[in-house]
Amino acid sequence: MQEKGQKTIPDLKYYMFSPASVVTDLITVTRSALPMCFLVCVLICFTLIALWFSALLVPFKLFVTVIVPITWTYGAAFFVYEDGALESWKMPGLLPTKNDGLDWTVPVFSLTFLIGLALDYDFFLFERVYEFRMQGFGDRESIQLGLSATGGTISAAGLILGLTFLALVFTSELPMMNQQGFVFVFSIIVDTFLVRTIAVPALLSMSPWLNYWPRKMPEPRFEWLGQPQNARTQLRAGSLNSIASDDSDSA
Repeated sequence: MQEKGQKTIPDLKYYMFSPASVVTDLITVTRSALPMCFLVCVLICFTLIALWFSALLVPFKLFVTVIVPITWTYGAAFFVYEDGALESWKMPGLLPTKNDGLDWTVPVFSLTFLIGLALDYDFFLFERVYEFRMQGFGDRESIQLGLSATGGTISAAGLILGLTFLALVFTSELPMMNQQGFVFVFSIIVDTFLVRTIAVPALLSMSPWLNYWPRKMPEPRFEWLGQPQNARTQLRAGSLNSIASDDSDSA
């Protein structure tokens, strides 16, 4: 039709307008901009982390802790809502959408949230590790103490946040909201109980001196990991004597 019309009117063009075409264009534009949005968000967050701790290499270690929960979360969402992995549970919020898969709004609304969630707990943990290292504890000892000090707080925060979004899965009648809630809850569980407890300490323990480069850290005064039992006993006795001497001086 356009070719026939252009024979009479060379500049003639046909445009189609409908609600469906508007949504299609919106999906196309949003999908093309999402990767750039992800890269810019990650770049800004990692730059701020590097500047805050004056450590250039720790963002590269934490990058893995961002990719893992995101890939696992969207993979699990496809497994549930496209493959019907939990269809046998007969829960409306977990029923598959068959060929429809995930709603296009789910990654758009959740991607930056997942980045912030992953880095939030990582930052909280590494902040405590950094504090213990500045106090004179060894590299790996600081990681152990930081994980112990933040474990209860991060776990409680993850449980509260997860239970909040769980309402979207079981109470909403909109499949889009069910999927959004599942993505949030699954990511919170993975990040709180797997990434934060296993992946982050493991990555920080690999060449731990790189966690603070190029900042100069104080010489470690308290180290017990990898030491023989008698060295640990001597260290514990020395620490107790130091505390006792401080108390006597203050008295």
